[in-house]
Amino acid sequence: MEDTNKSITKAATSLSLNDHKHNKSFKKFTNLFNSKKSSYKLKESQTADNLDNLSTKRKPHNSNPFINKLDIPHKEKPLIYNPFGTLSKTHNFSNSPSQQFSSSGNNSRENTSSSQQSSLGFYMTDGKQNLLTLPILDPNEKLPSIFKSINDNLFDDFDLLNNGKSIGQGGSSEVKLVKNKPLKNVYVLKKFKLLNDENDDQFYNRILKEYLVSKITMGNINIINTFQVLKISTTSSMSRGWGFIMEYCPQGDLFSLITSKQWPLYKFEEKLCLFKQIASGLKHLHEIGIAHRDLKPENVLLHESGIIKIIDFGISICNFDIEKKVLCMDDILTEENDSRTNLIKTMNQIREEEGDKPIICYTYAGSAPYVPPEVYKFNEKQTLMNPLSAKDKSAGYDAKLFDSWSLGILLYTMLATKNPFKEPTKQDLNFREYKNLFEQWSQYANKTEYPQGPSVETKFLHQFKTRDLSRVFCRLVSIKVEERYSIDDLFKDPYFKQIQTCIDLGEQNEDVSKAIAHKREPLLISKLLQDSQKESNKAEDVKHVDTISTSPLDSEGHVVIKEILAKINEYKEQQRKGDELIKPLYKPKMHSHNI
Repeated sequence: MEDTNKSITKAATSLSLNDHKHNKSFKKFTNLFNSKKSSYKLKESQTADNLDNLSTKRKPHNSNPFINKLDIPHKEKPLIYNPFGTLSKTHNFSNSPSQQFSSSGNNSRENTSSSQQSSLGFYMTDGKQNLLTLPILDPNEKLPSIFKSINDNLFDDFDLLNNGKSIGQGGSSEVKLVKNKPLKNVYVLKKFKLLNDENDDQFYNRILKEYLVSKITMGNINIINTFQVLKISTTSSMSRGWGFIMEYCPQGDLFSLITSKQWPLYKFEEKLCLFKQIASGLKHLHEIGIAHRDLKPENVLLHESGIIKIIDFGISICNFDIEKKVLCMDDILTEENDSRTNLIKTMNQIREEEGDKPIICYTYAGSAPYVPPEVYKFNEKQTLMNPLSAKDKSAGYDAKLFDSWSLGILLYTMLATKNPFKEPTKQDLNFREYKNLFEQWSQYANKTEYPQGPSVETKFLHQFKTRDLSRVFCRLVSIKVEERYSIDDLFKDPYFKQIQTCIDLGEQNEDVSKAIAHKREPLLISKLLQDSQKESNKAEDVKHVDTISTSPLDSEGHVVIKEILAKINEYKEQQRKGDELIKPLYKPKMHSHNI
């Protein structure tokens, strides 16, 4: 009986202890809501204020270190605007493999001092604003005579619009609108920045090379016109420096159109028309020995009537020393007084001497989604993971075939409104998918010159509609460099040849090229005005502003001199004759939407 009582006592005691523990924990739980007596403190991550932080700390585990760290890895991101074109920190270029690691005596942007380039690339060094030493160098002191301007100061002949606010900005420059005082026409001012760790001489040489490349590319309807390089004084909206005066394309860039709600309304044929124009502009560059190296929608502008213009030659490269070449032309053409004729003659002579040569490079350049594998392996991130072999280093890559790849990616982007992949590496799942598709097609396609392309029923190529167009894409974006279309190969492709365009893309004579290069060129007369006033201040030579007059100077209350009026009338007559030469290039409008 005693044993039984002991057992009951133990059981009661055990039950009592369990109840005590439960009550204690319950009290603790209730104390969470009792602000007066609670001595229990929550961890920071448990509080309501830090729930967002808690969710960001606990990301889904990703066993593949190469997959991008996205909340939803398989979700496609929209097309992202990227105005930057990057260069490798190593800046070597040469047409000779034995000199590939020498930076002297070449014309590439890569020849600038390595100290001025950051690991993020040449255009990504836009931290603090640096200032040039006074006085600012006159561009005419650096330019050959065929490209010299009669005026060197921006504000003598131009006024800033929009209170000097920028309409675009990049790592090395900013873009503003200006108005030509005599004509009242609107132009673009591309104002360059002094980069970090860049001295004055490096700045002037960098801008000079880009200007010379921009000038010799003029004369093609699908290339932007760059009219002058002028010095700029400090204002409230920008620092002193140099800037380009360029033609204005009010319709914006191709990227903005592709990402707009209006783009899906464009017909398939209209999109191909724009694509063929871009190819035509690229063909013009290659024929004069220049590779763009940063072809993408952000660097294609839209002009009136559906005409496109390729822009931004900041990281373009030539297969010749452009400064020496232009200076040689300068000596040959000194007998010509007409700068317009000199420009076209210079371009045509360079075409004859340099057009067929490859452009071999040995460093990374461009924007990752538009860069081919043989170029991307020179990227600093890639060289850390996969060091280049001696064979790859000595082989380099052909920058013209680099442009071909970029053109193919641009075609895909226009049709799909997205990039096919982010970078051409095995870590990119979409690139792996394309590589498999390409290799299967390459293996089983008919061994003819123009076989049918991969099936357009696949998810990757369903936007292409025809297998002939998918062939064009795969030939441009060929994994095998030796099989990749050059720009000449593209223009021989039977499907590409039959694409209709809203302008005539055929070869133009010198007169038409001259008219295109100088269409709507600004009029610089301030120097002429100053000289005339110095020579004579006679009352009969000056006509004060009248309330009713046809002179464009009158609306601003300027003094009008007979010599200036004659200059303006001569300019208008030249523009009228030029318009007559250009007009036959335009075909009946095929674009149903206002571009």
